[in-house]
Amino acid sequence: MNDLVRIYCTLIRSVLEYASPLWSSLTVYLSNHIESIQKRALRIILGANYISHRDALIRSGLETLIYCRDMACIRFIKKVRTGQIEPLYSAIIGTNNTEVNHGYGLRSGGVKAYRHVPNTKRFSEFVTSKYL
Repeated sequence: MNDLVRIYCTLIRSVLEYASPLWSSLTVYLSNHIESIQKRALRIILGANYISHRDALIRSGLETLIYCRDMACIRFIKKVRTGQIEPLYSAIIGTNNTEVNHGYGLRSGGVKAYRHVPNTKRFSEFVTSKYL
């Protein structure tokens, strides 16, 4: 059974979790649909010993995909907040004034770039803003 769980995690679950912080705010319908793939895989792996999805997760040592997406989003936001993912820091955290240093000796010196952080419904649902 452990080998089958490892194969499932390598071949199927890795595809289901790929880039999950980008689509973490799924609707309940879509989230349940993705979770049903894991339910079906565990039903095949455990065969006749399958009791319930929660028991199958415990027996196989796995977590729900919803939980894994949430944890991936939390790790992603921590990296953004600490500046490990620099291009997204100002967009997600919302810093407005940044000094652009382009390396050229222009008369004006440093150039200030002002970034407008929109306050729209689409932006508030962007990536993982619910985890900020």
